Amino acid sequence: VDDVSAAFTITASERPFAPDDSEPVALFGPLALLDYVIEDDTLRMTWTARERPATDLSLFVHHLNPADGFIVSQTDLQLPVAGWFEDEKVEITLPLPDGDYDIAIGWYDPLTFDRLPSVLSDDRLLLTTTDRDSPGT
Repeated sequence: VDDVSAAFTITASERPFAPDDSEPVALFGPLALLDYVIEDDTLRMTWTARERPATDLSLFVHHLNPADGFIVSQTDLQLPVAGWFEDEKVEITLPLPDGDYDIAIGWYDPLTFDRLPSVLSDDRLLLTTTDRDSPGT
């Protein structure tokens, strides 16, 4: 699998920030996933901070074997979330590798490797099953 961590983009909302009254897709500690879209070979997620995080965190994207749930590859992005303001919306876009896999996401502290608490199983969110053909197939 190609290293996709260098190809991600982050776009923050303009000020002033307005609270989002919609129900989040998932909560991870102070962070809320507001929306996500998987199109072609890209995952785009919109996040907000319900309160300003105390420290920078890492986002993980696991690519799981659909047959047994084991991680076949992953992308980890250390992000400056301690600089996110309450109610600021941040869009994170990253490319996805080719292949047939499930996608799970979550956050962890890069110093302790503890995952941010969530009501979700294993403190990660299963987004969807993805089927991508390898180039030339």
